[in-house]
Amino acid sequence: MTRRLDRRTLATDLATSGVRVLSLAGPKDETGVYANIGWHIVEAPAIWCDQPGERVKLANEVAVVLVCQGTAEWPDGEIDLCGAPW
Repeated sequence: MTRRLDRRTLATDLATSGVRVLSLAGPKDETGVYANIGWHIVEAPAIWCDQPGERVKLANEVAVVLVCQGTAEWPDGEIDLCGAPW
């Protein structure tokens, strides 16, 4: 039997595990896919990550979040992935 992982199922499963907000960074041109299933685009001025030998600003990516518990919110400001973007 296949279980469809829609927004409600995902949020409920994550909330019961203690996750408040789920986030990911992805290509700007794919944000519509996430928006259609309930994710929200984060208006961050920059997303930073580490690449071999340097810290770089991701130019073509945006962050999206899915609130899993109550009224949790993503904080304003730049996002630093504190490591590689994967």
